[in-house]
This record gives sequence, structure tokens and C-alpha cells, in this order.
Amino acid sequence: MMCKRRELASTGVRWDEPSRAVRGSRQTSFKDLYSVVHHGDTHELEFDFDALSDQEKEHLIMRAAPLSVAMKDFSAQLGSSAAGAAEFRLSKPARACDDFLSHAWSTDRLNKWCALAFTYNFTASLFAWFVTHIAGACVCYALAPADRSTIGFEYRLQCFVTAVIVPIAAQAFVLVYGLPALSLGSEPSVFLDKVCINQNHIGLKTLGINGLETFLKYSKRMVLLYDVGTYKRLWCAFESAMFSRYADVTNFVLVPCSTSRFTILMTAMSHVLVITGILIAVVAVDARGWDPAEFLRAFESLDHFILWGNVLGVIMTPTYFVMAYLLRNRCREITSIERSLQNFRLEDTQCFDPNDHKLVEARIKE
Repeated sequence: MMCKRRELASTGVRWDEPSRAVRGSRQTSFKDLYSVVHHGDTHELEFDFDALSDQEKEHLIMRAAPLSVAMKDFSAQLGSSAAGAAEFRLSKPARACDDFLSHAWSTDRLNKWCALAFTYNFTASLFAWFVTHIAGACVCYALAPADRSTIGFEYRLQCFVTAVIVPIAAQAFVLVYGLPALSLGSEPSVFLDKVCINQNHIGLKTLGINGLETFLKYSKRMVLLYDVGTYKRLWCAFESAMFSRYADVTNFVLVPCSTSRFTILMTAMSHVLVITGILIAVVAVDARGWDPAEFLRAFESLDHFILWGNVLGVIMTPTYFVMAYLLRNRCREITSIERSLQNFRLEDTQCFDPNDHKLVEARIKE
């Protein structure tokens, strides 16, 4: 059961009254302070965050970014935790966001991109392939000559492009860019730590880290990009635990990176096999002088059937080895989830900043 997304409320926030949060400027209203903070013009300001109410703190730190920010250039933003003003401007102030993206910086960014593409775009990409494939088949049927003996290279090329190449291209485009790129819908808003938390102002950065629960509380779902090392990272474990306080378990989306990678690679490999098989088979048909229209029926002739077996057998043999290797990694990653949770100890987790252990322990006690 999906729960209704919570949103920031303005109750308790005195927007037009002077705020004491900025030292030396008692006449600054919270509305002005809000504008300054969210535009990133804070390098010359000193804040007294203790003068802010909890609701005001939530309004100051709550931001979200479009999903495309996390997926652009094959998740380039997920390759490094380094961030500055340019990255902060990729996010906007928000009352809530659709998904909280939880990930470990130690996980390879391409694996994380596969997890994001699989979660958000894979189903739509299959639909795009199916629709364009059916459309291409209809085009081939409409262009088919009445006399099959006149079928030549030009017609076969048209069918190959419209029914094979175009659907694959459509699926690849939707997988990489999603349906919003085709103006077929709005993309989800997500929390991504490096762009939603101000990295240029130490006070606001600390406020954002301390207020991590705010982002979790106002996110509809949590999408965890999982690999074998995820729950060895301090913040990933903390985020999972904190999200369970505010949302139903059905809104926790655990996405094993190996499953996503396996699915995407197998889909791509199947397309390569289809293209290669068709090209080799057509060349063989021409070499033997067979009617390509009859060959496509395959099972009407034992010779045709044997040729299909020879072509696909040679192509598929190395594929099975690749599939077995990827499937082994996928099974190992899946089984590690239960093991890592059963053996979880806070003391064994790691993080880039050793001081974060003290910070998280203090938050747990609170």
C-alpha cells in the first residue's frame, strides 16, 4: 500500500518577522534568509542555527533535484562526492521529493547507473521496443510485394531497419534518457546528497547532515542502490534505519546493482545476437540460393532449420559463459543482503569522515 507523500508545512514559520539566525543582522526576515540560503549566496554570512525553530530548519535545508541530474552522463554525479556551487544549483527548494536515493560512494558509478536505469526506465524501454517493433512489422507487411519471388535486397533492408534496428534504438534511447525526454511525462524529483546539501558553507552542510531525517521524512520512497559493500557503509545503514521510522516497508525499494546490470547486459546482448544472427543467416541464404521468404519460415525445411541451429549455436555458446558469470555475481550479491543484516554491527561500518561515527551515535541516542 502506497502512503501519501508528506510535505513541508508552513505552520510555525514566521516568514515576514525579523530573524535572529543571521548574526549582526537583526532585521533580516526569514523569507529573505530563505532566499539567500537557497540561492547559495552564503559565503559571507554567519548563522546562529540555534535561533531557528525545527520547522524553519526544515525549510532551509529541504531541496530536491530532477532524476536526470543523477542519471546524466551515465551517473557522472555519482562517481565522486566532491561538490561545489555548480552542483548545488542543480537542485531546487522543495516541499517534498519523490525518492530518496541512498548509495555508497565506494560503489562503481556505472553499476549505480544500471540500477537507476533499471528502476526508472527499463519497463518503459521494453514498451518502446514493443510498440516500435509492431509498427515496423506493419510497415514491412504493407510494403511486401504481392509476388514473393520479387523480394530483393531493398525490401529486406527496409524490414531489417524498421522491425529490428529502429525498435532497438528506441529502447536504448528510453533506457538512457527516460520518457520525459520525449515529453511524455514529468520526471521524478529525488534527493541526492551532494547536490541537495550545501557543500560550500560549513554551517549549512552540518545542518543538512544533522537534518538528514528531514529529507527522509518528506520522501515518498527510498531507493537503495545495493551492492555487497552497502551495509558496510555507515550512512547507508543509518539512512535505511531512519527511513523505516517514517514510511511503510513497501516504500523501501532495494535495487541490487548486479541484478540491474545483469538484466541490461542480457537485453543488449540479445539484441546483438539477433542482429548478428540475421546478418549471418541472410548471407548464408544468398550463398545457397534459397528463397529468403521461405527461409524466414525456418521450420518448413530441414535444411533451413539446421542452418538456423548452426548460426545461433555458434553465436550463443560464448553468451552462455558470460551469462553464467554475471548470474553468479548476481546470486552472490542477493545472498549477501541477509548475511550483511544478520551480522551487522555499527562498529564495523566505515565512512569517509571518521567523525561521522560520533555524529551518528549521537543521533541514535536522540
